[in-house]
Amino acid sequence: MRLVAVSIVKNEADIIEPFVRHTLARVDHHFIFDHDSTDGTRQMLHALQAEGLALTLFTDNALGNLQQIRSNYLTKLAADTQQADWIFPLDADEILIGPNRADLEKILSGLASDRPASLPLLNYCPTEADDSTQANPVLRLRYCQSQASRTKKIIIPRALALNPAVSAGKGSHALYRENQALPDQPMPEAFYLAHLALRSPQHQISRVVLAELQKL
Repeated sequence: MRLVAVSIVKNEADIIEPFVRHTLARVDHHFIFDHDSTDGTRQMLHALQAEGLALTLFTDNALGNLQQIRSNYLTKLAADTQQADWIFPLDADEILIGPNRADLEKILSGLASDRPASLPLLNYCPTEADDSTQANPVLRLRYCQSQASRTKKIIIPRALALNPAVSAGKGSHALYRENQALPDQPMPEAFYLAHLALRSPQHQISRVVLAELQKL
């Protein structure tokens, strides 16, 4: 079974390296589109490529919110050029958690190929108990919600990725055939996404400022 991740990133320098290394320990290839990062994210991705990791990097500096268009494009490209059996659309702050690759393949092989699978998000956030000397947020953040969020991310089977009438909605939380949402197949509880959206007060301020600038 061949598994491929696709990601659209912008200014994720504090988490991009652990995100890529962790993801590539669980999938065969990673397509990443860097949208005009200015904090060193793109340079880090080039360095990871040069290291020999199974990473393909796409870039442009176009204005506008084209994230989902790009994500759907990479999803179809992964199925077409990488022969992916399942495609994982992941943000840089979403860390794939599960027992091991063999168990992941076993679960996916038992699912229907005409519906997406889905992973719940478990939200992590900073606290005063975190080790402030630990730069890696994957290791630094210890507090998380007691229950997974109702929000979920889909995993897209090859047949649907290649179907021109099918595309993921904003955030890749659901898959649509034309305007009809397709039912998803929840993964077992052992598999989920650790969501590190809030990594520090400074990071949150930066996100708000950049979002307002993008609107302008």
